Amino acid sequence: MVAEEILGRFGCKITMAVNGREALDAAMRENFDAILMDCQMPEMDGMEATRMIRKLESEMKIPRHVPIIALTANAIKGDREICLAAGMDGYVTKPIAAEEILTAMQAVIPKERLIAGAAFSAAQKSGEASSAQAGDVFPPVNFQALRRRCMGNKKLAAKALQTFGATIESYVQELSRSLQSGDAKSAGATAHKIKGAAGNVSADEVCRVAGELEKLSKNDEISQSQAALSELEREVARAREFIVTSMRELIDA
Repeated sequence: MVAEEILGRFGCKITMAVNGREALDAAMRENFDAILMDCQMPEMDGMEATRMIRKLESEMKIPRHVPIIALTANAIKGDREICLAAGMDGYVTKPIAAEEILTAMQAVIPKERLIAGAAFSAAQKSGEASSAQAGDVFPPVNFQALRRRCMGNKKLAAKALQTFGATIESYVQELSRSLQSGDAKSAGATAHKIKGAAGNVSADEVCRVAGELEKLSKNDEISQSQAALSELEREVARAREFIVTSMRELIDA
């Protein structure tokens, strides 16, 4: 939702795919200037979709090299190299920031195909000029950061928050079930999903704790996850209450 708003503001025509298989089908059907590829998706993940696109290019079933930019919530050492090794051309970490996604697109799309170069530069300068100030007490949602990510669009920020508030509880329940059953792979995937969702709405503490649970799951240490899960449940409850009680004030700010 946020990426679509950012790109739409700069005149981009956007095709959405809900999983890697749909992305592959779209790449075969349409002539894109760039593909923004989420790394973790159902049915076929971004890595496999990228490898398949590159294979089809080598077989001339896709007529030219399509730049692919990775979108990932994993800002860990070596992750960028894994994406590039899969055939991607660029790498942007979530939560998505306008200046970063536009810079990545500038780097891979030929200049003659860029339709808003001046606006791209303006967005980058705007992003550089505004940085979040962290105090000693962290609110459940950093609404200032969220509005910057939504490029000042209050309605989009509100919609993103409402979607987060309506869905996050089911994600936490899904994570709890996976941890109780000892399914580390499923727990890691769900924790990653929570981390990405929280990061996109600047629910920083939810994002942080979900990241801890993702690491525990990946390291097969879910037996040590109860304290982190309890903290996650507290932070999610705090964020949801904040969204309900502060929405009108935040939007009018």
